[in-house]
Parts: sequence; structure tokens; C-alpha cells
Amino acid sequence: MKVGGFLRHQDGSRTGSTTTGSEAGDVKSDIDRNERQSSVPKALSAPPYTNGAPVSRRWPRHRRTVGLARTLLSETLARWSLGTLNDAAAVVLSELLTNAVCHAHTSPGREIETHFLLVQDGVRIEVHDSATQLPRLRPVDLAADDGRGLLLVAALADGWGVSERIGVGKAVWAVLAVRGTGADS
Repeated sequence: MKVGGFLRHQDGSRTGSTTTGSEAGDVKSDIDRNERQSSVPKALSAPPYTNGAPVSRRWPRHRRTVGLARTLLSETLARWSLGTLNDAAAVVLSELLTNAVCHAHTSPGREIETHFLLVQDGVRIEVHDSATQLPRLRPVDLAADDGRGLLLVAALADGWGVSERIGVGKAVWAVLAVRGTGADS
């Protein structure tokens, strides 16, 4: 199982990694090591934003889920005074959730989860599904109607990746930050 991601820094540079573990224990230790080394901000639950409690919801594997989840994200960002992230966050969520709805081949009745977490200067968007197949960036086929979603996520997010989750499946995540609010500004 490959697990990885990247992080875009204030200066525009990117760091990232993909690890391959031969066994579940190897992957878990690789994830733990990568998360300790990562500068992706951890979730906050206190000011400067109001009501910064994480927002989690389970959704059926249905296309209408994407629009409903975007509405929930927009309301959440407004409550957290992060409305400036709404357009980019809506595209990122749409792409991650559409991938889960369309490509996560799971047993009937399995649901998809979204988690929105307030992080330093932004939001972490997570989409959890029970499929074990990992998303991957593909070369762009100009004749194809699909295959560009993760490229959009990579372009809009300050970081994105894939992590294991409790139970079966994976969590695909992206972090978006408000520009000009970091310590390096």
C-alpha cells in the first residue's frame, strides 16, 4: 500500500513523499513517521475562529452527496470566518468526494465520511471511504473527459495526501490555508 502526499510551503516550494510498506505494520509506521515530520497543521478547537469544532458527516454513495457536502462546507467555513477559502475548498471537496462516489468500489450500504477540521490559518478537508484502492495522479490525456481531479486538488491545496483510517479503507485529505496569515508573512 502506498501512502503519501505533499505540502506546499509559503515560498511556493513543495515537499512530499510516497512510502511503500510491504505489510500493514510497515505502512502504519511510515504514516506515523511522515505525520511527525510533516508541517501540516494539526486541528484546532479554539479561537481565533468561532465554534471551531470539527464537522463530520456520513453520506450515501450517491452523486447528489457532492452538492450537499459542498453546502455543509460553505456553512462551516462561514462559521469559522474562512469564507475566502470557499471557492477553492468547494472544488477540492468536489473532486475528492466525486472520486469516492464514482471510483471507491465498496460493498452496498457502505457510506462515505467527510471531516472538516479547523487548522492553523485554514481548513483540512478529509474524505473517508472503505475502498483500499488509492488515488493517484495520472498523466493528462487531452482526449479524455476525466482524470484531472487530483491535478486540480494539487493546484489548489497547500497540501494533500492519503492516510490510513481506523477500519478498512483510506482517508484522502487536503489542507487549504488563507494566504498572508502565516508566521512567514
